[in-house]
Amino acid sequence: MGAIYRKYQERGGRPVFQTSQLQSYHDILDKLYNIASPPDYVRDMRIHEKLSSLLILLMEDAWDDTQIQNTPDTLDIQAIKDYLDENFKSRISLDDLAGSFYLNKYYLMKLFKDRY
Repeated sequence: MGAIYRKYQERGGRPVFQTSQLQSYHDILDKLYNIASPPDYVRDMRIHEKLSSLLILLMEDAWDDTQIQNTPDTLDIQAIKDYLDENFKSRISLDDLAGSFYLNKYYLMKLFKDRY
């Protein structure tokens, strides 16, 4: 869950938001209530499915793609990822990649690991 929340924050997630899909929330919560009431041998799996649906709906509603944090680090690492995506067939060493973007290779690895 920690990784999901970090991604949510990175994409501009807000703690409070207005939804235009109120009925969708009501439907999921009603289904959750109905699933949880009677004993069923796959009840936990069904609950998990509905909770996942609720989480997806919340994240779609609450994060704003226009608010992605564009710090210098995220801009650098995005340019590097774009470069790697375009040149994935080429042989690229970490030293060459770090040198091309004027970064220390250990710092580059940390940025990449933190972001992706």
